[in-house]
Amino acid sequence: MRKYKDEGRRGLLEVKHAPGKVPSIGGSDLERLKKRLHEPSGFQSYSLQEWLKSELRLSLS
Repeated sequence: MRKYKDEGRRGLLEVKHAPGKVPSIGGSDLERLKKRLHEPSGFQSYSLQEWLKSELRLSLS
């Protein structure tokens, strides 16, 4: 509650990154993922992990 009181909704929605850590996904791959997430079908359960592995050859585990 303090963060909301001090910074409002914007403070709660801010995405923070660990210093020096490289994101696992970026560039055109990130754009493809965003596009897929906006599709009405989206992802079901664990199909996101399967999509990342099959489409982007990325394993987050």
